[in-house]
Amino acid sequence: MTDNQPAEQSGLWIKVLSGLWKKSLQYFLDARLGVVIAFGAFFGVLLVIRYLHEPSHRRYVTWISPTGIHLVDFAAINLAICGIIYAIIQQADAAKQHRESNEEFKKLTDVTDRLEEIKVALSTVRVGQFPEYLKQIEELSGTAEHLNILIDCLDYGSFFLPPAHLAAHDQLCRTTNKPVVRLLVCGAFPEPLNVAPGVLPQVSEVTRYHQVLHADEHFMEFLAKLTEWDKLNAFHRYWFREDLNINRTHHLAESLEILRNQSSSIPIQDNVAASKGVIRIHPTLDTILQVRQLYFARLLHDCRNITVLALDEPESVFFWLKGNPDSEDIDGSDKALFTFAHAARGKGQCGFQTRDTDLLKAFRAIFNSKWKRAEDLKKEGKEPNWISILRGL
Repeated sequence: MTDNQPAEQSGLWIKVLSGLWKKSLQYFLDARLGVVIAFGAFFGVLLVIRYLHEPSHRRYVTWISPTGIHLVDFAAINLAICGIIYAIIQQADAAKQHRESNEEFKKLTDVTDRLEEIKVALSTVRVGQFPEYLKQIEELSGTAEHLNILIDCLDYGSFFLPPAHLAAHDQLCRTTNKPVVRLLVCGAFPEPLNVAPGVLPQVSEVTRYHQVLHADEHFMEFLAKLTEWDKLNAFHRYWFREDLNINRTHHLAESLEILRNQSSSIPIQDNVAASKGVIRIHPTLDTILQVRQLYFARLLHDCRNITVLALDEPESVFFWLKGNPDSEDIDGSDKALFTFAHAARGKGQCGFQTRDTDLLKAFRAIFNSKWKRAEDLKKEGKEPNWISILRGL
């Protein structure tokens, strides 16, 4: 045992040194330390030059210079050669990294495309938050031949995102490839603002809304003519929550004055109600919102391809349903965008899009049933009073 110990220790050291050598070599190769190797060679050559620079050794290098080699000149040449070698190494390394990054980018693109394919393949997906999903409503309206809408107002999203609402509105009223639209508004009167009860819009939102209305010349003309409208009192009575202490005629005149003067600000909160512990929007803002809705309602009503009916009872789900309502089958292009009524109050709430056959059939059945009831009420002269005002415009 004693005689074998030196041999065992020697073998162990050989293994350790061999492992260290392999690790060091791998480290140098992985780290791309060409510059270290280049400078090591540089200093090695310097030692050789120092040796050859001795007068007794010059005869070995007279083929380069009859008088011998100048140390600085040779060092400069060596450094230049090392730099070129290092540049070549770096160029090769950069080219490899570029290829690898392109390959990774392609893989990432493939994964992203695959995720989009999976998203499209899903029957029901989330399409965004309110009011951003108004863009999807515009796209749905632009491709539909038949569109059934169940909602609680006639200008959904016009306060929070006026451009997107206007684009969706224009798709419904387009002059070419007109869709057949049935719009059913549910509630005692059209809701002026899509916010939860007790929630007030922000000052920045009201200011932006004011700017949009002030810039709309057609709306300003419509607003000015309302003061001479013979059904103005009926409008005040049926398009607003009943409050005998509010003089709607006064607030209409105030609204007209504020909108004409862009430097004026629209009051947001009703201070009288606030003194009683109730949070609600100011009657002037309420009037402006409803007059703006009346403006869009008139445009919708004037479109021959759009039929507007109403029911008194509120709904728990709002939806935009694309597809022929008279067909018993669901076509491959049929789909619906929907949101829950309590979740449609205010910004940030979610909308969903579905191509699920069962959901589409359920929405179609719900809409057809309610539409039939609204038609019967109209024939019997029992439809909500607010819509009769719309027909008199």
